[in-house]
Amino acid sequence: MAMLEMMYVYFDSNGDIKAISPDPVIVSDSYSVATFPLTEVKEILEGKRNPFDFYVKLTKGIAGTSYKITRKQSLEISLIRTLDNFLTEVKTMSKSADAFLLIENIVKEKKIKISLNKSVKNLLEEISDTEQETIDSFINYPSTSLFFTRKGDPYFLLHTLIFSPRELFEKETLFWDYIVDLSDSSVYTKKILDGYSYRIR
Repeated sequence: MAMLEMMYVYFDSNGDIKAISPDPVIVSDSYSVATFPLTEVKEILEGKRNPFDFYVKLTKGIAGTSYKITRKQSLEISLIRTLDNFLTEVKTMSKSADAFLLIENIVKEKKIKISLNKSVKNLLEEISDTEQETIDSFINYPSTSLFFTRKGDPYFLLHTLIFSPRELFEKETLFWDYIVDLSDSSVYTKKILDGYSYRIR
């Protein structure tokens, strides 16, 4: 009789999968863990499925608490486009002032700061119809997500941040606190505008 191989799946309070391991590992105290048969997570480990598309669903019943890996409901967006069809890494531009959208990780304060370049608003008076459409697409995008991962490893999710492009456009700068260690992290997202930059300071 073949032995059932189990995997440890670590997830946050939202159920977002943070790590999968055959052995217990040391992670943030804010993460929970459940074990699943290898067959249920094999395609994620092989890269055939994106862990961002799934979450751990917790159900409490008379028999106790059960866990299930469930596909997230996708939001169908029509008439709105992104520059990327897939998640791409946000690189660090040599000059932060050149970035249309600057993501700053202030490690000592454990804060994420997102700034929209003021020139984006100024450009609205000078740009062509095509460029106007691009900026309108950004403003009208319902919400966009930033996925903070271990440095260079898109499959080891550390933190997820969701924000409203319209709110950013109106306020120009937004702040969020976090509790995990993001001192050596990368950011992946679907870009709506060109000129994203990520820096750790």
